Amino acid sequence: MQWNRGIRIVAACIALATAPALAADRSLKVAQGECKKGEQALRSGDAAQAKQHFEKCREAAPGYPSAELALGHLAMADKRYADALASYQGAEVGYQKYGAELKDAETKRYAETQSQIASLRDSINQLNAPATTAGDAALQISKLQNAIQQLEAIQPPRNDGGVPGEVYFYIGNAQFQLGKLDDAIRSWETCVERSGQFAMVHNNLALAYWKTGDLERAVTNLELAEKEGFPVNPQFKTDLFKAAGRNPS
Repeated sequence: MQWNRGIRIVAACIALATAPALAADRSLKVAQGECKKGEQALRSGDAAQAKQHFEKCREAAPGYPSAELALGHLAMADKRYADALASYQGAEVGYQKYGAELKDAETKRYAETQSQIASLRDSINQLNAPATTAGDAALQISKLQNAIQQLEAIQPPRNDGGVPGEVYFYIGNAQFQLGKLDDAIRSWETCVERSGQFAMVHNNLALAYWKTGDLERAVTNLELAEKEGFPVNPQFKTDLFKAAGRNPS
């Protein structure tokens, strides 16, 4: 199905995060090669093999962001949140370490991301076609739209070549799962500062601020998440607005 192809594209893109062609140094070429093998393993559904390749990438070039982010995603899927946090923080250091080279690679990554988004939107258009069976179409469209939102979080190349905001989104997710609520809020706020519009991080901040009792900030972030197109949980919105003495619109 067209939808399945679209989801495979998303999985590869998110796992890739960034796969820079870093120039002459042999260790970096080895790292790039291992990351590509890891991505291929992910596309074939072999997470264990992918993990081995990403770990070899890390060995060849410690802190290589592609490997660290991918290993972080795999650890989150396995609920190994401490490992995930360590990998995401390793990616943060890696972006600082490889700065200039990664900046050059971001241009290519961003172009590829836009192509993936266009492909997913084509899939949605096909699912919206009159001939499409209505049964699963709505669910498939919702998943594709969520996938597009994740890809849209990837920003155009930055002038400073610094750490992308989405890295702090992932760091915050791991911290939240580890019960480090204040740390998660700081990380997600850093994501907002660096990434601008990023609907998912506002949704997460709404939940986090609700848990801390800061209802006004929680409401503000939930409204921003909705404004930016995130499908917020209706029950969460109702409960939050009720607690804040507000009427959900």
